[in-house]
Amino acid sequence: IKIFIGSQTDKVFLNDLKSRIPKLDILIDDGGHIMNQQITTFNQLFYHIKENGVYLCEDLHTSYWLKWGGGYKRSGTFIEYTKDWIDSLNAYHSEQKNFNKTEFTK
Repeated sequence: IKIFIGSQTDKVFLNDLKSRIPKLDILIDDGGHIMNQQITTFNQLFYHIKENGVYLCEDLHTSYWLKWGGGYKRSGTFIEYTKDWIDSLNAYHSEQKNFNKTEFTK
């Protein structure tokens, strides 16, 4: 077991972490509850998961709590951020030509 201590919003730390560990089968984000912590962790570590791996983010309910920077339909929450990813995930099923497939879709 190795323990790495750093901030979820520190991109340098997260990139260094990726260089020290192999790609992951499962990543569980059970860290911060603030929106930029969840979004930064996802952006930095999602592609460090093996194909067919699993990314879990706990405490998504804070996207609806004002004290954590959340709020219903509030821009910048992790929930609102992931809605675009959900669209991208399903791009192959769109009948609209302007709905482009991304690397995430693939």
